[in-house]
Amino acid sequence: TVKVFHEQLTANLNHDQLLKLLCNTHEYSELPVRHNEDSLNQQLAQQLGVEVTDYSFDSPHTKALLLLSAHFSHAPVPCSDYLTDTKSVLDQALRILQAMVDVSADEGWLATALRCMNIVQMAVQARWLSGSTLLTLPHIEQRHVDRLASTSITVNAKGQASHRGGSRHLKLDGIQCLPELISVYQHEPRTVHRLLTDMVGDQCVQATCDVLECLPIVDVRLRLRVVDAQATGDSERHHPRAVSSGFPQTVRPVPPDQRVRDVHRLKVPCDRECALHIELRRSQIGRKKPDSRVHAPSFPKNKDEGWWLVLGEADSGELLALKRLGFLRRVQNVTLSFFSAEQPGHHVYTLYIISDSYLGLDQQYDIALETADGGDVNYSLPPETSTFELMDVLKDSHHHQSRVEETPELEGW
Repeated sequence: TVKVFHEQLTANLNHDQLLKLLCNTHEYSELPVRHNEDSLNQQLAQQLGVEVTDYSFDSPHTKALLLLSAHFSHAPVPCSDYLTDTKSVLDQALRILQAMVDVSADEGWLATALRCMNIVQMAVQARWLSGSTLLTLPHIEQRHVDRLASTSITVNAKGQASHRGGSRHLKLDGIQCLPELISVYQHEPRTVHRLLTDMVGDQCVQATCDVLECLPIVDVRLRLRVVDAQATGDSERHHPRAVSSGFPQTVRPVPPDQRVRDVHRLKVPCDRECALHIELRRSQIGRKKPDSRVHAPSFPKNKDEGWWLVLGEADSGELLALKRLGFLRRVQNVTLSFFSAEQPGHHVYTLYIISDSYLGLDQQYDIALETADGGDVNYSLPPETSTFELMDVLKDSHHHQSRVEETPELEGW
């Protein structure tokens, strides 16, 4: 399978192509296609709108693709045997997708690696990437998503929400995604509780709020260190850069000409080893003890929360470093190592913090570097950035999305 990945994975495969490559692996060659199931597969393909060649409905790989598509769409399957087969397909999918991530990272393909991570999220949450992340919550349906999007809420400067505006209030024209709902609920749970009660009823609202309170909130601080090759021991140059996220800093596309407009450039030597130190602090709204198990009612077995840390350059599509993390208990420090560019110039590297379980909780941070010859390096320390507050989310709420959107640089990611 890994050999096939090395042969068929490329730098810019889209999600549909990656799904087909996943389902064409040897691991699914033994998936049973029983008597008359070829006709059932044909009906399922028509129901889901999946394009499949007419002569492949008796193929186990085609069946695997249809079962995954039905899983993402919450579509009914023809019989109970298909439910058993779906569990078998999902049981192997995460392991195969992890191999696809590893091969993509080894080749330095940023977009392909990130899209494979998207499919992992889709498999765990049983949702298409295009769907609203608010559907992660129990009892929330599309009609509730539409209502949240059309409900205006005002939040004052102290972070208290109400339905009546004021001179010190900021107005949020609807809740579009899961991070926005978490932000409002974090500062004024009664307002959100009352709003959700009106939508799902008294008997269901507590289950919805329980999941909302347990979702991970990750605060991020970054520090860049340039290793001094001529020094020994602990004698190293330090370039600290602190970024306090105050959740949620959602991932959003930034035009290339605006990527570094308000970003402090760090001057570093050419072709020098750099270490990006990342401090991750996990919290949650509720007072319950953090649980490593994720909320994934449609996934056939218990899944523990995990994260990917990815460092890449979107303009070139190159993946520079990747590290896989497990459950974040409280504070965790991680280091990603990479080499600066060999030639002098300006570069914007991006740190992606990707959940392996939830759609919409990803974060990204741009790190602007100016590589220069050793004699031209300015080691002045950049100022610390201000804390990312709820107010910042509300001011730009119409720009924020619940997931990484399509960007021109990555052709679909």
